[in-house]
Amino acid sequence: MIPRVLDVETSLHNVGEGAVGTFKANPHHPANWIVWLGIGDVDRTNPIQTQNQTNTRYLQKSDVAIQPPEKGVMLVGHNIKYDLEMLANQDNDRLRDLWLDWIKDPDSRVWDTSVAEWRLRGQSEIAPSLDYATGIRGWPTKPGRLKEYWDKGISTEDIPDEEVDPYLSHDINSTGRLFLDQVRAAQIMGMLPLLEEEMGATLTLTAGELNGMPFDKKAAMDKFEGELADQITKAELEATKALQIAGIPPQAIQKLGSNPMLSTLIYGGDYTYEYRLPLLDEDGNQVYFKSGARKGMPRNKIHKATWSSTPHTQAKTSSVDEEDLKKIKAHKSTNPKVAAVIDALLAYRKLKKQATTYYVGYSNLTWDHDGMIHGALNQTIAVTGRLSSSAPNLQNAEHGPVRMHFVSREKDGRLGEIDLTQIEIVVQGILSQDPQMLHDLHAGIDFHSKRAALVAAVKYELVREAYLAGDAHWTHERKDAKVFSFQRSYGAGPAKIATTTGMEYRKVVALIEAEEKEYPGTVAMTDGWETEVAKSAQRIGDDVLGMLTSPTGARYVFKRDLYKGKATFKPTEIKNYPIQGLAGDIMKIILNRIRKVVYAWSGLYEVYFINTVHDSLIFDIGTMTDEEARRFFHEIHHVMTVETEQALRSVFNLDFQGLIKADVDIGSNWYGYDEKLNPLGMTGFEI
Repeated sequence: MIPRVLDVETSLHNVGEGAVGTFKANPHHPANWIVWLGIGDVDRTNPIQTQNQTNTRYLQKSDVAIQPPEKGVMLVGHNIKYDLEMLANQDNDRLRDLWLDWIKDPDSRVWDTSVAEWRLRGQSEIAPSLDYATGIRGWPTKPGRLKEYWDKGISTEDIPDEEVDPYLSHDINSTGRLFLDQVRAAQIMGMLPLLEEEMGATLTLTAGELNGMPFDKKAAMDKFEGELADQITKAELEATKALQIAGIPPQAIQKLGSNPMLSTLIYGGDYTYEYRLPLLDEDGNQVYFKSGARKGMPRNKIHKATWSSTPHTQAKTSSVDEEDLKKIKAHKSTNPKVAAVIDALLAYRKLKKQATTYYVGYSNLTWDHDGMIHGALNQTIAVTGRLSSSAPNLQNAEHGPVRMHFVSREKDGRLGEIDLTQIEIVVQGILSQDPQMLHDLHAGIDFHSKRAALVAAVKYELVREAYLAGDAHWTHERKDAKVFSFQRSYGAGPAKIATTTGMEYRKVVALIEAEEKEYPGTVAMTDGWETEVAKSAQRIGDDVLGMLTSPTGARYVFKRDLYKGKATFKPTEIKNYPIQGLAGDIMKIILNRIRKVVYAWSGLYEVYFINTVHDSLIFDIGTMTDEEARRFFHEIHHVMTVETEQALRSVFNLDFQGLIKADVDIGSNWYGYDEKLNPLGMTGFEI
């Protein structure tokens, strides 16, 4: 592969009317275009200066005509997804399609120096800039004042050429030099195989961002202005009623959820408030304005009052944000009327969040020209190495009705999602080699039902059968255990889990104790990690850092900090990072390898990779028949399970023993199937 550095400088027209989000250089804005293109071939004999470097200036968008590279060229760039997305959004339809094909082609190769730097630094430097990477190496800084122009809102085409040209040349040379330095470092650290998987994933994620997720903005806003608005009004009335029943004077309830008012109700004290009363004359008659703009209108006077309350909880917290309200409600000593207030407020806040964050938020981030949300799938944010999502955060999309509005771009088309099954538990079993956990995994045990059985001290079969039969009690208990499972895999302690699930603290502690007794190998594993981090501790500047290395070569950096009153490495982070990190690495391996399937199918069918959420992949499969969808997902499933296990075994010496499994759901929208609410939603699909 011939490494060729590529960098674009673009216009900043995603502003004003028609703007989506706050990123001025957004590659999906129809008016944004490539103003400058810089390219140069990496010279291993002279790393400071690229060969055959050319900087090309384009006067207008219609002038941009850039071909993909020839076979055998690997494109190198810093945040290269952005460059590729701009290249795939040229005005020329033929060139745009050629770039889309190049991005999807399983033979294409890229190297993102920002992603590589993030990995080499153990994910400790979030989204490392080119300035950061060159600065810590003592290399020359960027010339010129381009950032000053951009900060003033001056678009690149209006910046003097003599400012942009040397700036672009510096970036091309620095990126090429950085690439060579990173490859050497990765070879020494044994990280090159992981980085190759990461770079393949970059191309799949680029395609996903370009494809976008279709969102029915009109239907979403119709619901926001109708049904959802009515629900919010009703929830507001219910919360107001609950506050009054709890003893708060009606005049004091001026702002629903007022922090001082809630704090007084829950923790006790005095709450002073003001309200208006009619101004009356000596005879008790209403006084009116006699002149001015408000002539004839009734006059009021300001009245001050104080409402006092005694403490209504023994929970050890003092704020009234959402997490603390859940803690208070979970505490057994909380007054029932206060618990009712908290329930009503949480329900109201949930509806408000649905309305603003999801219905309005997603609608505001939908592009009018194509009806898509082109969110960002970020590789360089999470300290564990997992992917994250932003603008909007579609990995955190509520599992609620708003998902009904994510649909296929094809009329009568469908979406499909394929999800790795309990991958964090599989990773935990493989890394710990705990015999009982491995036995349960091979036996196909439903770990959520088993955890519910452990805490209740009953047989697993009883819980599993009751859950499958629709028993309300065990369905609820299993749901708690499911949230418990996810929180434990993220390293959460009992207090955090109690808050998240609403489970009693003592119940959470009992479940942790029962689980550790059932799977002692997992305890030995995390104890070993803590010892390893402590042994690796080094003082670097003002910080004391420790490190763990994953079997994939990924590194996790931990900082000694105050934890429960003493300076130590946080056990929650040490328990979390290696498990979440390896699960994330597995997804990168999958993302790299599904390109060949999507590339082959997209030549015949309207099929698009559109998003990834933690351990799942989401596709727009258009109007595929069931049989076509079955064949497509069978190939994707084979990559996610069999081929991924082969790669883990041959490249990283990790034997997953056939435990990586995946399930498929298909529907006309992204929300789950519901006989009444959403009969066309996603439901299980046999492949």
